Amino acid sequence: MLNRCNKLLEMARADGIDAVLITSQINRRYFSGFTGSNAIILITPDRRMLLTDFRYTIQAKAQSKGVFEVIEVNRAIDTRLLADELKRIGAKTIGFENETMTVSLYERFVKELGSGLEFKPVSAIMSNIRIYKDADEIANIIAAQNASDAAFADLVKRIKVGMKETDVATELEYLMKKHGSECCSFDTIVGSGENGALCHAIPGERRLQNGDLVVLDFGSKVNGYCSDMTRTIAMGRPCDKLIQIYDIVREAQQRALNALKPGITGKELDAVARDYIASKGYGECFGHSLGHGFGKILIEHSFEPARKMGYDVNVIFGNPGNYISRGFVSCKKMNVSFVADGSFPTALLVCELVPNALGGKKWMYVPSTAADCCEDTAAVEAFDKTFPPKEKAWMPSQEEFYIYSHSSIVR
Repeated sequence: MLNRCNKLLEMARADGIDAVLITSQINRRYFSGFTGSNAIILITPDRRMLLTDFRYTIQAKAQSKGVFEVIEVNRAIDTRLLADELKRIGAKTIGFENETMTVSLYERFVKELGSGLEFKPVSAIMSNIRIYKDADEIANIIAAQNASDAAFADLVKRIKVGMKETDVATELEYLMKKHGSECCSFDTIVGSGENGALCHAIPGERRLQNGDLVVLDFGSKVNGYCSDMTRTIAMGRPCDKLIQIYDIVREAQQRALNALKPGITGKELDAVARDYIASKGYGECFGHSLGHGFGKILIEHSFEPARKMGYDVNVIFGNPGNYISRGFVSCKKMNVSFVADGSFPTALLVCELVPNALGGKKWMYVPSTAADCCEDTAAVEAFDKTFPPKEKAWMPSQEEFYIYSHSSIVR
């Protein structure tokens, strides 16, 4: 935490900023470790102050021990202490979170922290610091994705025709918590049948029917770090049209993987998948970008900004989603993780921003653990009694069960 604070102050001062005010819960936690809902942080060249009310004093002292001076104030946060500190150091410019601070809070600070104080935005600086993930952060992302992986593997054994979308969402969220998630990284999406055409479908009362495709978009959170994963499963065999579209999306994804190499830009890689989908007549359905990064917040920097900032390697997940009116979504997102032995067990895209940054290590794909479900005849029959398990092992519509979403860097 101390290194992060020092880095923040260093970058802010290089931009002519004397002190930094932190107000968002995401950045309060990132820079101090404090997880409570009410606090303001002020970082100056010789002092780090965390102001919170009596409900969180003990918690704040424990979570930010050795890094921050915790000061108990009333719930409204008395700005006089901040004003006094800024006056003491002779601050002329203060950095604030321009992307998250409300207008009312900004106006209050401008009014109460002293006349002549210039406010400069620092949200971009904070975001740029968060792009780098240390070993502990990587471990948290792994744990979050592992929770989601395990929850999905359990869910495919339980989901069945007749369940409501809300039932599926509730079951999935329970399973994520059962496997170690502290909460969902975003509202769980379950869209069945025609509801699958809604990019961010809200689970409703619709019951799953035979022949439905069911879109599941979900994520876990561990120690504040997010995972994000989308899977589409079939309740029985979908129509030939949906299988055809599935193959288009799968081919677009594979082409993007094949094109990934040091030096390629995000725009160029995006075009590989986008142009192929467009050539098949579904270009207007590909509305978002190929991928995005994640960490403390669900979507963080992707690799083009990372290259400009001097990072050597960036790991992202693919996102060639293809939403159409029939509700087909598949191969839309994969997941990123890293373990101490040097492997990325669930990463989809890894880009060397600097040639040979990975020291000659190569990528290979191995089956997802979710595939194990399809090797279990009983689980297959429970999922769809009318569909022969042998066919399910190779039908394109079932690829989500054993898609090669797990990959490893091997020495």
